[in-house]
Amino acid sequence: MNTTSIAQSRLAMAAISTARNGHATRAIACRADNRALALSSKQSVAQSVASLKRSSSAKHTRGASRLAVRAAVTDVTQVTFEEEVISASEPVLVDFWATWCGPCKLMHMVVKGLDQDLGGSVKVVKCETDTSPDLVEKYQVYGLPALLVFKDGELVAQREGAMNKVKLAQWLQELGVAE
Repeated sequence: MNTTSIAQSRLAMAAISTARNGHATRAIACRADNRALALSSKQSVAQSVASLKRSSSAKHTRGASRLAVRAAVTDVTQVTFEEEVISASEPVLVDFWATWCGPCKLMHMVVKGLDQDLGGSVKVVKCETDTSPDLVEKYQVYGLPALLVFKDGELVAQREGAMNKVKLAQWLQELGVAE
């Protein structure tokens, strides 16, 4: 059996590829709660996620009430950007991403986790670059993932590249938009 492991410790995630009986299996494990999501040609992503949810213990569902109250990270487009970001009363973190960008997918988990931790003090939104080329050009997004921070409708900071939740929280604190 041949096993290859790629650790993304900065993002607190690990991707593991294992060959078993001629079938390749990919697993994504989050060290924060020691759960793994296994994907294979025989099992869809939706089935895997449903399986994970069923197998979660009570300690993993403690925050379920908070999650039910707080909506997911909002997707914005060129059409909704003005209303969701520029006109927002609170500071806004915009995550520019693309479906073909691997680090963007990992950052989604980081941004989603941070959104839950911030509890509404900073609004977190996502903007897909392939469907919003005018915003990409306007804000000069040259690398992905790109994180932009807006306060009072003005761009106050921009950063490209993946980072872990601790570094992202520190960056927002340094900017004075998060506590």
